[in-house]
Amino acid sequence: MRISSHAGRAVVVAMGVLAFTVGTADAKKSKPPKSKPDAALICASSKHKEAGKYCSAVLKAWSQFEKSGKAILLTIDSKTKNLQVTSVDED
Repeated sequence: MRISSHAGRAVVVAMGVLAFTVGTADAKKSKPPKSKPDAALICASSKHKEAGKYCSAVLKAWSQFEKSGKAILLTIDSKTKNLQVTSVDED
């Protein structure tokens, strides 16, 4: 039994397509290894978060001053690096 050259090409093409789809399916399932995050990005991210907290506190203090006329003092504790909010009462 002899296979025509056209049928032979069709079989070769079908096998190639099958091999390609199986190969790409395996590639889609595999995940790249996780890498460590960049230290500079972590540092910048933490600075942005702290700046956001400070800006939020300043805006709240300004809002309270506009509403009540009472000043609020914002300080950063040097040991704990936490924001301290203190009401300033003028007598």
